[in-house]
Amino acid sequence: GGEGDEKDFEYDVLRQKEFKTQLQSALKLFATKPKKGIELLVSIGHIDKSPESIAKFFHEGQGVDKRAMGDYMGEPDEHNKAVLYAYVDSMSFAGCSIDDALRLFLAGFWLPGEAQKIDRMMEKFAERFCKDTNAFSNADTAYVLAYSIIMLNTDAHSPKVMKKMTKDEFKRNNRGINDGTDLPPELLEGIYDRIVACGFKVKDDDEDPTASPSASSGELDKASSQAKYRAEAQALMTTAQGLLKRAAANKGGAGFLQASKADHLLPMLEIGWAPLLAAFSVLLEESHDSHLVAQCLKGMVGAITLYAVFGLTSQRDTFVATLAQFTNLHCHAVREMKQKNIESIHATLAVARTIGNLLGESWGPVLRCISQLDRLQLIGSGAKGGGGLGGGKQDGGALGKSDSGHDGTAHMLIEEANSLKIEEVDTAVIDRVFSSSAKLSDEAIVDFVTHLCAISREEIQANPSNPRVFSMQKVVEITYFNMSRIRIVWSRIWSILGEHFQSVALVSNIELSMYAIDSMRQLALKFLEKDELTSFHFQRDFLKPFDFAMGNSKSADIRELVIRCLTQVVLSTARNIKSGWKVAFQVLNTAGRDTAETIVTLAFDLVRKVVYESFEQLIEDPAHGSAAYVDCINCLTTFASNDKFTAISVEAVDLINTCTRITIKGLARHAAEEAVAADLNG
Repeated sequence: GGEGDEKDFEYDVLRQKEFKTQLQSALKLFATKPKKGIELLVSIGHIDKSPESIAKFFHEGQGVDKRAMGDYMGEPDEHNKAVLYAYVDSMSFAGCSIDDALRLFLAGFWLPGEAQKIDRMMEKFAERFCKDTNAFSNADTAYVLAYSIIMLNTDAHSPKVMKKMTKDEFKRNNRGINDGTDLPPELLEGIYDRIVACGFKVKDDDEDPTASPSASSGELDKASSQAKYRAEAQALMTTAQGLLKRAAANKGGAGFLQASKADHLLPMLEIGWAPLLAAFSVLLEESHDSHLVAQCLKGMVGAITLYAVFGLTSQRDTFVATLAQFTNLHCHAVREMKQKNIESIHATLAVARTIGNLLGESWGPVLRCISQLDRLQLIGSGAKGGGGLGGGKQDGGALGKSDSGHDGTAHMLIEEANSLKIEEVDTAVIDRVFSSSAKLSDEAIVDFVTHLCAISREEIQANPSNPRVFSMQKVVEITYFNMSRIRIVWSRIWSILGEHFQSVALVSNIELSMYAIDSMRQLALKFLEKDELTSFHFQRDFLKPFDFAMGNSKSADIRELVIRCLTQVVLSTARNIKSGWKVAFQVLNTAGRDTAETIVTLAFDLVRKVVYESFEQLIEDPAHGSAAYVDCINCLTTFASNDKFTAISVEAVDLINTCTRITIKGLARHAAEEAVAADLNG
């Protein structure tokens, strides 16, 4: 018996050793290829493939690479998101302030570098924090503030950031984030003080099973110190040799001193910009020599880039405005297009493509040039000043202003000649300015959207009866291109775009209003494909233009189109709608008071379908279900009170009873489930 026990013991030891070796291999693989590492961990039986098991392993597993954890949980795949959700849901932030909760959350892994991954993590964190604490009115506030705290932490503790954020700047950055109101100053001041005093830290393991036993930390530190010493010594030698060479070359004379900081150039740039601009402008205006024009334009583009990089915005804007004038697209008087004007157009488009992140206010003249370029191209294609939705005649002028009589005829002839000359401008280059807007920085896209909406308004106001819609079409395109941006940036963009859609939906031109509302329908179908986490209000904000148009349009045709578009959106995406129900019922409530039979009938058809097909799902939403129930009943009450349509009024009362029965049935089911759970636990 003793010999058998000894063999069993030896077998167990060998098996444990083999398992430990496999675990070390899996952890090492996870550090470089997280998905492969998880697959190996599952195959050796250390975890199963359920999100809960992986999340528990991340919380408890020793030696798990913290950076790989962050990358894995930040991936957009449904399984990875499920792991992230399970990881966060297994934590409790009860009793924590938001910065303490964030500190606890980020102690377990390193945040990934990709903005989209951070966005998913902050959304889920904000949802869980609000569920545990009820600290804010909604998760949007926690989401924005969490992002702001991370930015503050980076700013305060990164040696690369020279100018640190002040307490007042932090408070200013967070104005109006609590559903349009400010958070208490003492709350923000406390957060600022705590983060500046102590940054976020990732918890280290006591022991890393993936570490090589032959390489101690002392040896690694020693090797690192030696490498640093050699690098510094080499740098000192190189510097000394350079100084000696320059001293020899400048013997007997003062020579030049090499600037060691970019700031040293600022005084020279501030002094030299006006003479530079004057030299380029005079030569461009007077010369027709192609080589000289090319050199001047090269200098203009270089100056714009230089002043943009150094943040000298007024000088940058002046250079861009001057370049735009030389395109001959901004001129109030119609003039014949010359080759140097064509080259100026190419230079303007090059600026838009290459330094879009640094253009700021200069996006205005650049986008206005592009708008006028499109107008001329349409003239060349046979649409007289076209681009109007009706396809009718639009006379020339800067943004569609009409001329008449002999001068008008002469101007149109010049415009037609100019349209032939700009054929060499590749339309694909123009399209890329808009399609590449998705690559603009978070600040630059806000500037781009602001100025594009402004140009769109100019086009519409120039000829309200038959407006050009080039920029409006581009507004729709860039909305689609940028919809996948992180939510905190998207909210800033949509505050501008949504307001523009609202204003266009109410213009006097019915066809343009319909175009705006139908575009909203297409964009809403795309936007609502993405799930919304509990307590957020992104959907509500996105759908607000429908409510605005329904409540403010005097046209029955427009109000009818709003209901038709909303019907398609709701029926196609009901499974994903959460905070969006608020706006949907507001629109339907307004429709219920309408006097047009078609509008009331269409709206009531949608309410009926919502009650029979989606009401049960709607009221079970933990964050929005109660409010949606009240909104639905109020909506049906409005229909029941509309005595102009008796049949609808009667059916509305029946639907209120149906809603009550569905609600009671749901409550009974939940009570039964809780009773069964209590029996099992008892």
